[in-house]
Amino acid sequence: NDNNKGGGTTEEEPSPGDLLHHDMGTGLPFRPASFDACISISALQWLCYSNTKEQIPKKRLTRFFSSLYQVLRRGARAVLQFYPESSEHAILISECAAKVGFAGGIVVDYPNSTKAKKHYLVLSFERSYKAP
Repeated sequence: NDNNKGGGTTEEEPSPGDLLHHDMGTGLPFRPASFDACISISALQWLCYSNTKEQIPKKRLTRFFSSLYQVLRRGARAVLQFYPESSEHAILISECAAKVGFAGGIVVDYPNSTKAKKHYLVLSFERSYKAP
């Protein structure tokens, strides 16, 4: 395919692995206890925005974290890297995760850098767990 010199997939080519295209703000469509861990890169912050009046950030975050809580096996951990637009977004994300039962917190890498700063929400089921 000459239009795809970069090596990525096109609509005509099958994906090299399992692929799911889904709005995580509506909840995750997997069976309970399906996963040992969850890693997310730069996706979580988008749940803090509304594209329509029906999309309420707090409800979308709660739906996502409730479903994540269900699809992870007990003892599993989740690490979600995100870029909050404001401290209010970071607090909202953390509060919604805690509300559904997760323990953990936010770790900030390179906190004094404007370009390299990264936020990680580190989640666990263990109530005694503290994010590093």
